[in-house]
Amino acid sequence: MQKSSCTRCEKPASTVCAGCKSSPSYAVTPELVSVTYCTKDCQVADWPVHKLLCKASSTRRSLFRAASTIQDAFLIYREVVFDKLFTKVEEKNGLLLLTEGLYAQDDIFVPFPETLAKTKLDRQAILTHLTCTDALGWMHNFIGISAQLEEYAVKGKNYRRSTVVVSPRGPDFNDSRDYEHDLLKITLPDGQAYALDTTSAQYGYYKPIVPWDDFFRWRVEYVLTIRPFGACRLVFQQELDKNVRAKEKIHGNPLAVGLDTGIFYLNNEFSMRLDRSSDEWLKREGLKDFSTVLKLTQETFEEKKKDLLLHIEKELKSYRDHYVRGGRLGRKFGKAAASLPRLNKGENF
Repeated sequence: MQKSSCTRCEKPASTVCAGCKSSPSYAVTPELVSVTYCTKDCQVADWPVHKLLCKASSTRRSLFRAASTIQDAFLIYREVVFDKLFTKVEEKNGLLLLTEGLYAQDDIFVPFPETLAKTKLDRQAILTHLTCTDALGWMHNFIGISAQLEEYAVKGKNYRRSTVVVSPRGPDFNDSRDYEHDLLKITLPDGQAYALDTTSAQYGYYKPIVPWDDFFRWRVEYVLTIRPFGACRLVFQQELDKNVRAKEKIHGNPLAVGLDTGIFYLNNEFSMRLDRSSDEWLKREGLKDFSTVLKLTQETFEEKKKDLLLHIEKELKSYRDHYVRGGRLGRKFGKAAASLPRLNKGENF
């Protein structure tokens, strides 16, 4: 709630500190807080006291903006490269059941099942099912803040619901609760820590940013590994490097080295396109880096964010259409993919 009295002298106030205006409080359900003054003189006089709080609050605001942008960009990315054919989506006993169809189409990419996703929340759950490793490994361009970053792999608990893929061939199913979950711990300069979890919709949680202590106490059963930021991406790159010779055999058809490696290869291609499209947008807008965007006024930030996401979506779709219909994959890839089972066994490729 915005104060109506001066922070320094408690007189009626109307001047708002622009540096930390509408910053989220440190809470599971944060409120937007602004610091107000009765006059410019009071604001100047209070600056020695307020400056540390102002910096911490504006950094927290940047983090929340970065988190929402990362989540939205990743959902766009997943929809463009969606590769699962679902024929039925239903809610049953706290589970979101996704029945997988038989692959008979020519392309590996499958249109997202818009008519089956009844709500926006269902849509998020479908797009994020077993993609936490992808999100952690590929989404590096949008952090834009000064902070300590650590990659956590955890075993979760207290799921609000779980997303399960059911095989059309028999009793096999793929429950997101059965696998480790990857996310980012972000510790700000003032010591406040947050969990950045852009794929938690598969468990029934939809906010991408949560205070770390609350997240850990309520949603983590135990920690499996803690790695420095960039470790997951490095593993991806090493996996690609290991398959350099195999990639040389691809000649426009990643399935020459198997379905999983082919999809992994495509994820790398499109994630690099995502990075390039965001860099191109920054250059077009005359901005140095994404941290500049995060510090804009709320109205301007929302405008820039919308424009950035539209640019990313347009570029990824154009790249997909060129990649597939232009012949780099070709119908041979799609037909080969159609003959192979695609029930993910947790590799997160």
